[in-house]
Amino acid sequence: MSLDPQVETFLKSPWAQLLPVEKISAAMLRTLVKQNPLPVFAPPVHATRDLSVRGAQGTIRARLYRPSAARKLPLIVYFHGGGFVICDIDVYDDLCRQLANYSGCAVVSVEYRLAPEVPFPGPLEDCYSALEYLARQGESLDVDATRLAVAGDSAGGNLATAAALLARDRHGPALRYQALIYPALDPACDSASMRAHWRKGSCCRASSCAGTGAVTSRRPRTPPTLWRRRCAPTSQVCRQPR
Repeated sequence: MSLDPQVETFLKSPWAQLLPVEKISAAMLRTLVKQNPLPVFAPPVHATRDLSVRGAQGTIRARLYRPSAARKLPLIVYFHGGGFVICDIDVYDDLCRQLANYSGCAVVSVEYRLAPEVPFPGPLEDCYSALEYLARQGESLDVDATRLAVAGDSAGGNLATAAALLARDRHGPALRYQALIYPALDPACDSASMRAHWRKGSCCRASSCAGTGAVTSRRPRTPPTLWRRRCAPTSQVCRQPR
């Protein structure tokens, strides 16, 4: 089993040479993210708008992206990745612009609070509160809240599907879809590709998963079978090593 060439290139970059996350403080990781911004590739979107939306314990930041002047666009609520510890809506601005442009949907990127300052279930409750709030803002945002989806990558994929589960269990917003981009759904980090490659020095070490779990109280736990049970239709985007 060989790695994708793009992954091989990444593993030779400075980002992949970092110490395991369990040996780096959250503050150091956040500083590294700010000091090493990713290049911006996305074309401009029709409009963006910074928002304040409801979180679990007060307002939190969010950003609305509109790909066109069309009214009543479907809405995707996006939760960023970062191991529940790093990143924000500014880091994910490029990705959300691309998502809006390619999907033709309005996108709202949510800046939930981060661990370790806010351990589980704080970030998840922020995401669900924001989802509930946005589902009621169809008129003010000029979106069609009856065509509502959640999406996220990595830790954000976990939060997206966990929010969908809460919406189901709490009789909350009716979701049309979940788009999960390499979602962190296996708390054991014990997939075949993880076992095959983490010992080769990649940044995707099993110990790193454990370290991230430690600062988030090793939750939220979302076994891979749960997000398919009586929830919105789901696409999972990932690429297995070849």
